[in-house]
Amino acid sequence: GDQLVFYSRAHVDDGTFSAKDGNDRMQVRANYSSTSSNVGDNWTTVGGFTTLLLDINPTLALYGYPEVWTKYTITVAGVTRTVNGRFAFRYYVPEGEPDGNNASMIGVDEVSFTSK
Repeated sequence: GDQLVFYSRAHVDDGTFSAKDGNDRMQVRANYSSTSSNVGDNWTTVGGFTTLLLDINPTLALYGYPEVWTKYTITVAGVTRTVNGRFAFRYYVPEGEPDGNNASMIGVDEVSFTSK
């Protein structure tokens, strides 16, 4: 019943999107099994953050990431004992380099965790 709550939105320069601006994606992942700082060896790996909690715009659809601040509430489930868990926000966009076909930037704000 614990909850991770945050707001997120895509960056909009001039109020309009182009193909390069709109293909954003973010995952929220958890590590419930170790206190390791392993976040992965490269952009395709996740290290100890093996539990996917949320995937915003997983298909990289144009306009698939919200342009306005949007509230996300993740209810943590399946954890049956006390753990030293950690969460990761993963901006995960293949071909997202400066000259790539995807990615612009996103914002994350007002992150909170509530233990129920």
